[in-house]
Amino acid sequence: SNYSWALRYQSKTFFLPDNKTCSCLTSNACTRPQGFYCASIYCHINIAQPNQTVPGMVTSCFPVNSLLLSTLECLYNRSCIQMLLDWRLFETDHVMQPISLNVSVLDACLPSRYLPNTTMEVIVSNLMIEDWINTANVTTHYNACNPHICTYTYTHRYNKFQVISAILGLAGGLSVILKILAPFIVKIISSRLFLRNTRTTTESSHAIGTLILIVRQKYDFH
Repeated sequence: SNYSWALRYQSKTFFLPDNKTCSCLTSNACTRPQGFYCASIYCHINIAQPNQTVPGMVTSCFPVNSLLLSTLECLYNRSCIQMLLDWRLFETDHVMQPISLNVSVLDACLPSRYLPNTTMEVIVSNLMIEDWINTANVTTHYNACNPHICTYTYTHRYNKFQVISAILGLAGGLSVILKILAPFIVKIISSRLFLRNTRTTTESSHAIGTLILIVRQKYDFH
């Protein structure tokens, strides 16, 4: 309750050296060195000079841009880390209690594909992976899958010789079938014709007999 707070507005225009400016309205790559600037309400936050800067770290239009455009140079330098520890309570020592921290620096001698001045954007775009190890083992993959059966289909176009062979084979098959079925077909047709002729002859004989009977009855009547 003994502290006073003030609302400050920070424009999206960065004032760069040589009286140049960079607006976040036209570019999201505007940067300035990240450091410990005057936090008083009487200081112009955009043109104020930092009390001390952090090597490799920049301030940009948005927090994510600030992170991606920065490097990890400071974390490889013991004096830089000590500077961060010394300034961590910058103008907030009356609010935050000091604590004891033991931070180790990164070892630049360890093999790595990323240099200390590599931006975080490059590291993140590579998924923070140091090295890809590609190994292919078909036998292991086959044993792991252990397929019981494999089937596949493909489209094949017949050539003219295959077409001719297929037609001749079909014709030969039809001739064999006709040789087997022809006698039965002829026998069935002959039987039907014989029955039809027999029925016609019977009907004719019956008609003639009826006519003779009528004539006889006529003459006997007179």
